[in-house]
Amino acid sequence: MLETLEDSIFAALEDAYGPAVDTPARLRAIAGDSLERARAAIEELAAGIFHQGSYYSASAAAVPFLIELAASPIVARADVLLLLAGMCGAAAEPELAYQPYLFQATPGAPTYPEAVSTIAAVRAGRDTYVAALEAEDASARACAAHLLARLGDDSAIAWLEAALARESDPLARITFHFALARWGRRVETRESGLVADVVATLAIATDRPRGLAAIRRLLVLERPLERQHMPAFDGDLVRFAAGSLVEHASDDPHAFEVAEQALHERLARGEAIRELPVIGAARLCDDPDATRSRDFVDYFADVPLRTIAGAMTSLAFGERARDPQLLRREQLDERMRRVLALTCDHAIPVPVAGAPWIEPATMARFLAGGGPLDAEIEWQGETQPLFAILVPLMHRELEDAAPVADQLFAAIVERWTPERATELAIDILDDGYGLMAYYGQLAAPIALAIERHVHPLGVRGQ
Repeated sequence: MLETLEDSIFAALEDAYGPAVDTPARLRAIAGDSLERARAAIEELAAGIFHQGSYYSASAAAVPFLIELAASPIVARADVLLLLAGMCGAAAEPELAYQPYLFQATPGAPTYPEAVSTIAAVRAGRDTYVAALEAEDASARACAAHLLARLGDDSAIAWLEAALARESDPLARITFHFALARWGRRVETRESGLVADVVATLAIATDRPRGLAAIRRLLVLERPLERQHMPAFDGDLVRFAAGSLVEHASDDPHAFEVAEQALHERLARGEAIRELPVIGAARLCDDPDATRSRDFVDYFADVPLRTIAGAMTSLAFGERARDPQLLRREQLDERMRRVLALTCDHAIPVPVAGAPWIEPATMARFLAGGGPLDAEIEWQGETQPLFAILVPLMHRELEDAAPVADQLFAAIVERWTPERATELAIDILDDGYGLMAYYGQLAAPIALAIERHVHPLGVRGQ
């Protein structure tokens, strides 16, 4: 097909950046002998025809060429199968690591014409993917199994079971077990080492003690595998283990301790949050997997710690982790406090929507309490800490926030002594709880209200 590839066809089609004129050259480059250049071509191709999970008119047209490449013993065969797996319309495994300030694409449901036609074109290559289960390269076999599982075609079960029976590569065997688990199939085989731990984790619903022990071992793995060798969960078995703990053992009293012990084992061997999340556009990127810039190398090295902390958060807080209502200290039980303490003790940010304190000092302050921003005031019929009033206020539109901030500080000045009101203003402007830095220009109405109501008090020395 590459020999008959007409550049003019793609010039009349669109990718994410306009006419898909570069698509033919990229398809030809994928067939080359250099794995590095072929992978670069795949990344460039995906950035155009599958940009951030979206489909374009050139997407479906490129798929038959990709299927032919997937049928060939090219050096990038596994990578091509992975791209097709991404384009098949199936939902990806969930992320667990908390990644504050990192842009994540949220493509729409694949029900529009370009998506429907592309997904249909990918599905048409099923026989090619089945044949790839017998590829010479173990990575290609694993990626073929991963793709067949994502297609969800029941007829693939028998092919996968037969492939598992003859497979000798341990990482490929893991992928076959993952693939069959999508249909709820458990294959009784004699496994050892890493493969046995994955199988035990997949079977945790029927053998909880063995599953928890396996999860404990997987959570302390030092590094993820390459996606081409183990495509499920992008090769991150820590993410798989943490997700299984939350999904299948959240009712087990030992589940939280399993995650906590694994986290502290990683900390004890020297792992740490290498770079604290910071505020600003420098933290944004389109493609986390492809980002290896100076700003992000340390950020992604922290993923195992943040993943386990995310599991601990889910186990301790449950649905409350997603509740945007600000936490109050009196609402916290012991496990919740241990989760939040990860931030102030080890600089690990935790995904609790109602705890916007992401830096160690601000989280420590929240847990301890006692500053001016923790003082309570009656406001709109409820007595609550001032930080619990100010944070929601900063989420409002600026024109809506300004009059409310003005009324709030007028009430504060009326009820409090000048000295106490001034202490509060200094606490805010000194970035208590990180309010000024965290919310940036959204904090402007607060600053203006302080200038209007508190500054004229003229408290000497402050």
